[in-house]
Amino acid sequence: MKLTFSVIGTLLAIVVSVGGIIWAAEDRYVDEKEAVQTIRQMQSVLDKRMSSLERKNLMQEYVFLTEQYYIFKDRTMIYAGDEEIIREFERIKIRREAIKEELGL
Repeated sequence: MKLTFSVIGTLLAIVVSVGGIIWAAEDRYVDEKEAVQTIRQMQSVLDKRMSSLERKNLMQEYVFLTEQYYIFKDRTMIYAGDEEIIREFERIKIRREAIKEELGL
C-alpha cells in the first residue's frame, strides 16, 4: 500500500510536471490575433515616424531652397543676361513653392 501511494504520487508529479512544461511552452507563443495586432501597432508607429521624417526632410529642403532662392535672386540682378542663372533661379523658385504648398506654409 505504501508502495502504491508512492507510485501514484510519482506518476502524479510526472503528469503535473509534463503539464506545466506544456503549459509554459504553449504560453510563450502568441496566437494569430495577437501577432496581427502587434504587427499593426508596429506598422502604425513606423508610419508616424516616417511621416515625421518626411516632413522634417521637406522642411530642411525648403530652408536650403530659400537660401538658394535669395542667392540666385541676387545673381539674376547682377548677371541679368545669363540664361543659365535665370533658368536655375526659376527651377529653384518652382520647387520652393511646391514644397511650401506641400508643407502648408
